[in-house]
Amino acid sequence: MKNLKRLASLLLVLLLTFSMPTACSAAEEENPRIRLSWDGKEVVVRMLDNDAANDFLSKLPLTVSFGDYRERQKTAEVPLDVGTAPGECECLVGDMNYYAPWNDINFFYEDFGYADDLTPLGKVESGIEYLRELDNGSEVRIELAETASAPTAAPPAEVPSRQDSGYTDVAADAWYAEAVRYVRDNGLMSGTSAAEFSPNEITSRAMLVAVLYRHAGSPSVSASANFSDVPADAWCSNAVAWAAANNIASGYGNGQFGANSPVTREQLATILWRYVGSPETTDAAAPFADASSISSFATSAVAWARNEGIVSGKAGNTFDPQGRATRAEMAVMLHRWLNGNETGGSTNTPNLPETPDTSSESRTLVAYFSRTGTTQGMAEMIAERTNGDLFEIIPETAYSEVYQETVSRHQEERRTDARPAITSQVEDMDGYTTIFLGFPLWSADAPMIIRTFMESYDLSGKTVVPFATSGGSGMSAAQSSVETFCPDSNVLNGLCISGGSMESRVSSWLEGLDLPQ
Repeated sequence: MKNLKRLASLLLVLLLTFSMPTACSAAEEENPRIRLSWDGKEVVVRMLDNDAANDFLSKLPLTVSFGDYRERQKTAEVPLDVGTAPGECECLVGDMNYYAPWNDINFFYEDFGYADDLTPLGKVESGIEYLRELDNGSEVRIELAETASAPTAAPPAEVPSRQDSGYTDVAADAWYAEAVRYVRDNGLMSGTSAAEFSPNEITSRAMLVAVLYRHAGSPSVSASANFSDVPADAWCSNAVAWAAANNIASGYGNGQFGANSPVTREQLATILWRYVGSPETTDAAAPFADASSISSFATSAVAWARNEGIVSGKAGNTFDPQGRATRAEMAVMLHRWLNGNETGGSTNTPNLPETPDTSSESRTLVAYFSRTGTTQGMAEMIAERTNGDLFEIIPETAYSEVYQETVSRHQEERRTDARPAITSQVEDMDGYTTIFLGFPLWSADAPMIIRTFMESYDLSGKTVVPFATSGGSGMSAAQSSVETFCPDSNVLNGLCISGGSMESRVSSWLEGLDLPQ
């Protein structure tokens, strides 16, 4: 019975980065990726850097048989040589875990709740939708995956400026730096965190239509998206419904939109082409060397994109139509399309609403502290839905990955009323009118580093909204702490999530808040 209770509390799921943009540190971006493949399906996971993940990687390649448990998780037995002590891990959609006592590798595709007998291994970057289709007993091949590569083509010859991109992972002389600066400054794409753009991260279909929907002025939609994988309360539902209604992006013909599926390069060109009204092309430019590999639905779109100078191909005059488009590639194509390039193509979009000027509107900051990544996921959801800027509160002295060591340090910080130092500061805090402040609950309250943050700025007159993740504690103590340390702010009722569907609860909560306009 004890094991049954443990297993029943256990599950966790792989979350696609891009149901919304997933933030990761520069170090995490360099971590190995693994590929799970079966029956033409593929799931790609970015691994974490810990003993269990490294031991698992050392056993690759291997073939395992996955079982199905309560239609919420897939499990396969892979003995790991890391002992039996579990790591602290909160169960969220998007994670891959190791169940320490039983040597099970776990993949979750639905929210389940909190579990403390799991060691985190990694997060799914693509293919989460295929996990539901993985039959009980299926043989799955697991091997290292190649890191997504950037195009080898040089940047446009006439780049007007090489000034700082504003992101630590985008060098000033990177081939995509000018494009990243353009999409950022024009409100088309934001970073995956306040400091990083994650240029090599793969783009999803939902992310692309969300960018175009935002560029079109976020018009109202009369009906929700009619796709089984896009719930009515999903962050991208309006964008998907708008794209489908205007024949900009259709589904896969099986009742699904493929919201979390990676965008291929030919799909990216096709969706842009449809967005501008599917213009005819004379196809004057010489074809790509791999033109025969371009799908029939995309041939006119790719020809248009090349004629307009939106795409210039890769090495050997190839287009790589089925290659997965990275965030850098999408930024470059958007920049060339909207801003023109050296070819002089008519890349400005005709008869479409221009991006709204938001300079006079209220600005939102989503600041968060996250030790295990759970609160970070919630912060990213909030930032995506509010068009807010992300800022990670990073302690100068990192908290231990060992749960009990973190507990001991936190208790000592509370006893001494400590203010742990933070590595960086928010630029232009005066320019923000709304501050979402997120953290995990420790001892039913906010960590002491949150007090450091609140005391570092004058938050008078600003709207402050706390949010938290927890293994079971409520929000009341943390709510009171924020109100105490922000006495001259308008502190709204916060949200604490301790399991269940994070996405729907965050959306419902945000809709009920009285935020400044």
